[in-house]
Amino acid sequence: MIRLLLTLVCVICSLVLAIAQSQLCKTTTTKGYEFYFENVLENTPVGSVLGVVDVIGNASHVTLVQDDGGASDRFRFDNETREVKVITGLNSDRGSDIILSFIIHCQIIGSQDRSDIKIYLVMVDFNDNPPVFSKTHYNVTVSEDVLVDTVIYRDVNATDNDKEYDGNSRVSYRVADSTNKLHKEYFKIDVPSRSDIKLARALDFETLSVLVIEIWAVDSPAPGRGTPLTATATLTVYVTDADDLNPQFTANSYRGVIDEDAPIGTVVQVVPKLLAKDGDALNATIIYRLLDQYNLFAINETTAEVRTLRNLYVDVPSLTVVVLAIQADNAERQWFTMLTISVTASNLNAPRFSADIYNVTKSELEPVGNVIVATMATDTDFGTVIGYAIVESTDQFSIDQQGVIVLDTPLDYETWHRRTLHVTATDGSNTATATVIIDVVDVNDNNPLLFVDAVEIASERVNGKVVTSLRASDKDQADSLRFELRSYANLFAIRGIPQFSGSNLTWAEVYIRAEPVLLTRDKYSLLLCVIDSGQPPRESSVIIEVNFPPIVGPVTPLPGTTLGSTGSTRSTTEPVAAASVLVEKDNMLAIILGAVAGILLVIILILIAFIIWRNKRMREELNRARAPRGHSAKGLTYRQAETPDDLPKMDLSFQEETDDVSAYDGGTSVQENPLSDTGVNTGYYPSSGSSMDRDVGEINIETAIVPYDEDGYGYERKTPMYVNEEQQPYSGDDTVSNNSSHSDSTGGSRRGLVNSNPAEGGKLTSWDSDDNLHPQGAQKVNTKGSLASKKKERPEITVYF
Repeated sequence: MIRLLLTLVCVICSLVLAIAQSQLCKTTTTKGYEFYFENVLENTPVGSVLGVVDVIGNASHVTLVQDDGGASDRFRFDNETREVKVITGLNSDRGSDIILSFIIHCQIIGSQDRSDIKIYLVMVDFNDNPPVFSKTHYNVTVSEDVLVDTVIYRDVNATDNDKEYDGNSRVSYRVADSTNKLHKEYFKIDVPSRSDIKLARALDFETLSVLVIEIWAVDSPAPGRGTPLTATATLTVYVTDADDLNPQFTANSYRGVIDEDAPIGTVVQVVPKLLAKDGDALNATIIYRLLDQYNLFAINETTAEVRTLRNLYVDVPSLTVVVLAIQADNAERQWFTMLTISVTASNLNAPRFSADIYNVTKSELEPVGNVIVATMATDTDFGTVIGYAIVESTDQFSIDQQGVIVLDTPLDYETWHRRTLHVTATDGSNTATATVIIDVVDVNDNNPLLFVDAVEIASERVNGKVVTSLRASDKDQADSLRFELRSYANLFAIRGIPQFSGSNLTWAEVYIRAEPVLLTRDKYSLLLCVIDSGQPPRESSVIIEVNFPPIVGPVTPLPGTTLGSTGSTRSTTEPVAAASVLVEKDNMLAIILGAVAGILLVIILILIAFIIWRNKRMREELNRARAPRGHSAKGLTYRQAETPDDLPKMDLSFQEETDDVSAYDGGTSVQENPLSDTGVNTGYYPSSGSSMDRDVGEINIETAIVPYDEDGYGYERKTPMYVNEEQQPYSGDDTVSNNSSHSDSTGGSRRGLVNSNPAEGGKLTSWDSDDNLHPQGAQKVNTKGSLASKKKERPEITVYF
């Protein structure tokens, strides 16, 4: 048995060694000859360790050598540590390979076998290229009658040199929303992925003929792969005029005067001069028509002069007619005005203004529609003036027929500070002139603009180091600007720097004022403000994030300072690729062998324990067979029965699964066996006077068999001796009877015997003193099967007493 176990152990060990040998040069992750470094960032610094190639087998098992081909010029494999390092800069931009590979030759020591392990490095692009527009400035011409939501331009195009089909190269467009872009509300981009620029508000050539907007192109990197980068281009929209407006008169109404005795054909003095223009900028020719119900006047269709057709002998002081202005190339474009003509006897005096010069001061925040100044003129002939006008052509001011000047468009100090207008008053024949001087007072109506290079900045902890620069401007020309830092002012500060020549920007820079030990956080959010000098002051602000490298080891603050909220202990991590760093597995073979040896040791211990238990059990069985009075039995022996060739063998087969004794009629205990007088050796009876005598109760019989010859010689069967074609054994019950002196002490036999009546002249078999079984006649136990079916090697039990 032990030899068999040792052989088994040797076979298992050989098998394990063969299996372990076959696993050499393989990787534990892929179970083959490939290894992958995934998520290797493009910006991984030179010298960074990507990870460890976990090849099975240590230096005593295999030799690893890097091949010179493939990407070996960018990565270096260390045979001792099995680390892969970056030795040159990486690039995954457009047109570059994103999967690099090289080969490591693995030679098994003491063998000619060599395997090639292919190392794959899958690079991940880093957003290091901003979008680039095909042009920095685009132009387009659009008619003013283009409908809202119409695409006016779609040739704006930006590309990104980062990896194709990746967020880093995916560009989205939008109209810049910076406050200094006045025309952004006219245009929109509905789909950011497309550069289709649509009209968001109706155009008006007469209001704005040129519009400029700024277009942004922004890429979209994934988290951890850089910040979004932006490119800027401008689009200039030239608006062309469309014939969408009627002609317009220079005044809402006109007044004329003429003497009642004026001869036919006399020109009526109209104030202001009767004039109409094309409402568009097309400068279409205008013709005039006069609707006169009195039929007293006529108008020149080109010059708009009004003349009398007949003598004016009327009883009314004034007459009103309608003047039409019609566009020559489009009769549907027309408009009208009212002309009131006063009929007088004579006109000797000119009107007179209440002042020759009117001085007015207004704030640039004066609301549109407010009265700037009310001029007033009188006429001694008629008492009132029939018309006022502003000599200079202006869209910002207008005057009504009472001499009131009204503001039509907002004032702007930054555009002009003073304006001089000349106003006329006429009675139809004579005219007076006055001067109006308008001064504009500056108001702080513009927030300063603050510009920074970036809102997220990486910096080192160095005292005095400049973090970023600031630029600011203000449309209010008289304002001066100052910068403020409103967070972490004890750690950072702002100082001004000289302005560039010809620049209207105010410059400053943010720098580190604290010692590095006080900068205990990895990130600081700085609130920067710029404030103008206007009244009331206006300001703008921006928040920038300053990122520092992680602090190495525990942080000890200076006396009187406290640590940041991020904690006092940091673990530093250099920028490395997001590849899995694997644990060395060179002792895998030793681990496998140790596990197998442990299992075999447990098996051997179990077998030894079983052998010891079995030997002990056998000794207990022999001791149980000994006589309690000190008469030692010869013991139990187990041997092959010696059967004469001329006699059939008895079948002493034993079947453990037997029916209960109760299934047989007439079952009795051993001591009550009525067959004891026939001389059959079914028990032991003492002979008188013998020192070797034993009580019946001292004999422990486990099995009693009553043999018969083949003809049932000796007894007539009342109960079949065979059940299911097998001889039924006579074995004791599982329990020991307390009512008999001849009890079965083993507890494993049945006490009942099959009760059979002897047939006439029948004889039973018995065991002789030579330990051989002899029949008393022809004996054939199995009446339903031949003796040839019984195995000669079936063991038979002989009990010696």
